[in-house]
Amino acid sequence: MEAIVVGAGIGGLAATLSLRRAGCEVTLVERAPRFTEIGTGIQLAPDATRVLRRLGLLDAVAAQATRPSHVEFRTWSDGRAICRYVLGDEVEREFGAPYLQVHRADLHRVLTAAVPPRSVRLDTCVVGIDQDDGSARVTTAAGERLRADLVVAADGVRSAARRWLFGTDEAVFSKTAAYRALLPAGEVADLGLPEYGVWLGPGRHFVHYRVRRGELLNVVAVFTTEEAQESWTARANRGSSCASSPAGTPACSMFWSVRAGCTATASTHVCRWRGGTSGG
Repeated sequence: MEAIVVGAGIGGLAATLSLRRAGCEVTLVERAPRFTEIGTGIQLAPDATRVLRRLGLLDAVAAQATRPSHVEFRTWSDGRAICRYVLGDEVEREFGAPYLQVHRADLHRVLTAAVPPRSVRLDTCVVGIDQDDGSARVTTAAGERLRADLVVAADGVRSAARRWLFGTDEAVFSKTAAYRALLPAGEVADLGLPEYGVWLGPGRHFVHYRVRRGELLNVVAVFTTEEAQESWTARANRGSSCASSPAGTPACSMFWSVRAGCTATASTHVCRWRGGTSGG
């Protein structure tokens, strides 16, 4: 069987590897001219790491990730502990696979390296999908017609393939947004943060955990807002407001570090992400 996978993100790469493992000949098409480092932290629960193990990639991903021993929930106002859940070995014993935290780019790099280069077509923009009784077809912006037995749409939250197949729908704004950033872990070592923390407050919460072998701290400040800017990569406005936290807590210090973009490297920036649910 021949298959075409549209989109070479995490989902498209995983689909490609799974189809190849099942014996399919796969062509992976991606509109970007090259792969670049995009994204911040991702949490991989056992259902995800079990798939990575099946693909033979768990050890490679784990070598770039962190494996938290526990998660602590604390109050936003004074840092008081609410509860603590054990992860680490206990999760693996219970579910048969580990709980990992990883930089998206590191996960993407491991998946990309496992796909034969001959199977990947970069700088290939898909402008149409159709089918007949015998096959499915993909039309590219260059006018090519690629034919296969199966086409997998993995072209993201704004999937053009979904629109062609099922019509247009719009995401429903959840009135939630987030500041997301990566900080060198050494720069916030003096704050005494738990290795994996969730700070809870009214209409907001703050999450932090380490990625890239513990070298970086992934931070996410989630809050309610009426500003509906839809993006995964929009730069945060340093003058914008995410309801203030009480002074003197580690969460407050971390929040202001994110707001100011306080990092050791000038290239690091804070991204604003808009939360939503798909329409339809």
